[in-house]
Amino acid sequence: MKSEEVIVKQVMETANLPIAKPNDNISQILPTMVNRRLGLIIIMENGQFLGIVTGGDIQRTILSNEANFLYLKMEQVMNNNPISIKENASLADAEILFKKHGIVVLIVTDDNGNFIGVLQK
Repeated sequence: MKSEEVIVKQVMETANLPIAKPNDNISQILPTMVNRRLGLIIIMENGQFLGIVTGGDIQRTILSNEANFLYLKMEQVMNNNPISIKENASLADAEILFKKHGIVVLIVTDDNGNFIGVLQK
């Protein structure tokens, strides 16, 4: 099957996504991030998507020589405007976004713009 024939919702991840709250700190989420092997944490509060923290975000925080990086809150390191794609978009469209933005994960939304999952490269 060609990538333009496959749609995002057929291959996106929705189950058991690692979720944290904006006030959780890095030391609280690291075990979840490592154990789930997904390389990201979804930041939500009261059922609303707020952003995403990736392994790259954590690495950049460490490299910025932040002395107490383990105690930084998710809201301090999260990307609150990640690149997203609609669930009915083609996998070919997703591949274009991955390349264009140099990223490895896309937030998947429904037709109303609500968070429903993630797509990894």
